[in-house]
Amino acid sequence: MPVCCSCSSSFIRNLRALNYYFSSCRRPVALPGRSCSAGITQISIKPSWSRCRLFTTTAQLDPLFSPANQQRSLSGMSVSNNFFSELLQRNAAWADRIRTANPDLFPRNAKGQSPQVLWIGCSDSRAGDGCLDLLPGEVFVHRNIANLLPYNDLSSLSVVQFAVDVLKVKHIVICGHYDCGGVIACLGSKRLGLLDNWLRNLRDVRAKHKAELDTISDFHAKVNRFVELNVIHQVHNLKKLVPVVDALNEGRIQVHGVVYDVATGRLNPLDVPEDPSAQDYLVFDSQQSLE
Repeated sequence: MPVCCSCSSSFIRNLRALNYYFSSCRRPVALPGRSCSAGITQISIKPSWSRCRLFTTTAQLDPLFSPANQQRSLSGMSVSNNFFSELLQRNAAWADRIRTANPDLFPRNAKGQSPQVLWIGCSDSRAGDGCLDLLPGEVFVHRNIANLLPYNDLSSLSVVQFAVDVLKVKHIVICGHYDCGGVIACLGSKRLGLLDNWLRNLRDVRAKHKAELDTISDFHAKVNRFVELNVIHQVHNLKKLVPVVDALNEGRIQVHGVVYDVATGRLNPLDVPEDPSAQDYLVFDSQQSLE
């Protein structure tokens, strides 16, 4: 189903619609919007978009996703010297399918990128931006263990600055996922080596919300709530970064916190409360008053 980005409804509703389409094995669904003269359903990603862009979902471009071909997966590949060769063959077939369905995509991407979304997610193999069912060039991506945004991590901070100041993305999505291994590790006390230094940031989240988490007796429910609290915490961290603060003040960007359910393939948007300490982290140009 081709989807044309028009200027009508909210980003998060359309994000859920695309994700629903993806997680339902590409069965036809009714997306919000209206049909244009070409019979293409039009939906909005952001009212300020200057032009309409045609999204063609991977279901149309890639027959691999059809139910008849679901058995073709990496799990069926043999672990041998031919493994990487098979990956290259799959890549060639994928590129040919996309080129056939959308001949302009790769030439357009060769001229540069203009993604509207920055996706910050976990490195977990089950929980990538593929759940958005978009094409190469549509999403700028940063992933790390437990989708963290520490104030001293040059990698994630550089990605955010580049996405906001250079690419001019309109939306930042921070996505955690249920059954997160990093979260599970931080509910225990097993030493993990170098990883413990990274997960210290996540243990800070646990310590901050210890009273709430201690009231949850079911371990699975505690993990899921910890996942949600972590996403909320990272959204707060993101909104303290100077490029994001400026973009928010100028109305150039929206920030969203979501959790991906690995058991269903669905995204769960979170209601992120205001950060009561946000004002304490504001910094100004030297010309601006501190009052």
